[in-house]
Amino acid sequence: MLSSTKINGSTLKKMMITAANNLERTKEEINAINVFPVPDGDTGVNLFLTVRTVIEQFTDDNAKSVAEAAQLISKGSFLGAKGNSGVIISQFFQGFSSSIEEHEEIGIKEFADALQEGKEWAYDAVMNPQEGTMLTVIKDTADKAREIAENGGDWVEMISGTYLTAVESLKETPNLLPVLKEAGVVDAGAKGFVNIWLGWCFVLMDSLGIKISHIEEEFAKLK
Repeated sequence: MLSSTKINGSTLKKMMITAANNLERTKEEINAINVFPVPDGDTGVNLFLTVRTVIEQFTDDNAKSVAEAAQLISKGSFLGAKGNSGVIISQFFQGFSSSIEEHEEIGIKEFADALQEGKEWAYDAVMNPQEGTMLTVIKDTADKAREIAENGGDWVEMISGTYLTAVESLKETPNLLPVLKEAGVVDAGAKGFVNIWLGWCFVLMDSLGIKISHIEEEFAKLK
């Protein structure tokens, strides 16, 4: 049953590598919509450099277990955080990793719990958390994951439900942050997180033998 299937460290490694690839392909697009907190056009690059430092910790022979992968993700996140967006995503990864650092494999419940921990760390990283940013999309995604896990959902529901939630949350960012509405854009950091999440979802699908057409179509657009 897909609800009882677990993922290992190799899957987590692939999730991070695919996230980095997605950010590398889209970093200029993300830079172009960077208007908050300051319009310095570097959010895409900062997110990419942060995640790239994570994947630089991996070798062909490591991260077989979730515990080892989590330790490497946490280390790379700590070392690589660049800019405001990089610090937030770094803290998300470190919180996520701290929740699973003693596991050989994880299932849906552990995955959802780790996302909650990542959310908490991300919010704690910011002195004055602003809704309508990456934080909001992280929160909405993590809370959807918890809802699905608590309701006994399987991996199909987890992957599809959290991705759709992340996309809808991104679309709402201009309604929460007036500067975005004035510029006619969504939040750049939030867009970066959605691209990371798309990578995570695609790898989970591949590892678990799941096909979800709307995610496959969105992933193909980034190639």
